[in-house]
Amino acid sequence: MKKKNSKLILVVVVLLVIFAVMLYFYLRSENNNSNAGAGNIQEVTVGTGNIEKAITGSGEILSSLVEKLELNTYRYFKEMLVEQNQFVEKGEPILKYTNGTYLYAPYDLVVKSFSVPEKDAACRSMHYIEVVDTINLMVTLDIDESELSQVQVGQDVYITVNNDTEKTFTGKVSKINELGTYAANGSKFTTTISFENDGSVKVGMSASCKITIDKVENVIIVPVAAVQKQGTQKYVVVVNSDGITKNVPVETGLSNGTYVEIKSGLTIRRKYSNGSNKQ
Repeated sequence: MKKKNSKLILVVVVLLVIFAVMLYFYLRSENNNSNAGAGNIQEVTVGTGNIEKAITGSGEILSSLVEKLELNTYRYFKEMLVEQNQFVEKGEPILKYTNGTYLYAPYDLVVKSFSVPEKDAACRSMHYIEVVDTINLMVTLDIDESELSQVQVGQDVYITVNNDTEKTFTGKVSKINELGTYAANGSKFTTTISFENDGSVKVGMSASCKITIDKVENVIIVPVAAVQKQGTQKYVVVVNSDGITKNVPVETGLSNGTYVEIKSGLTIRRKYSNGSNKQ
């Protein structure tokens, strides 16, 4: 009987030791997690700034006009004065007729292709000089259907050509296609951006475009991560001077995905935390 009691006591002691060890490691783990969470708490002084929401994209720079210049059918062809893919300034001669007159460039252009008669032969309606306008340029962007309502013809577009990112051109939305291209994640609508060349841009270069759809300036802003939500109420955790935190309801405004405008609830020079409430 005593032997059985001794075995029972031994089993109970072993179980108690195992439980104590498990409890120790559990409490240690919880303490580490708590300390890790505390280390992630950030305090930032609320200030003012600007928030801009924009649609961005990139594309190839194209000419707004590619056309075929007709030759004078009352003249005889003598010689071409330029070559294919050659740039020609407005007013410069492109070809010469046998009577000493010329076909002049109507604007700055590049000769894309041509079809001319034999030397001293009559010019016919089939003959032409195909040219590319190098002043009036465009870029096309595919706008998602969710953002299409915020884009309008005539809207300003800021264009940066990738060969000189220090320079910015201001263009305009000149056309929005009425027919979109379906995709499972949202249909796209091709939008044409037109701008004027200053002489430094070549057709075929790549460009980045930005269409500003909303903007606020000199407003109270906080990082998006600082705004918490409980039900329908948004709040931020404000840190008082004594270190105690308080949940302060706020009304938010424009967001660019990184920062968000605070319309009411906060004043500048206050500190907020994205950590837990100490109250």
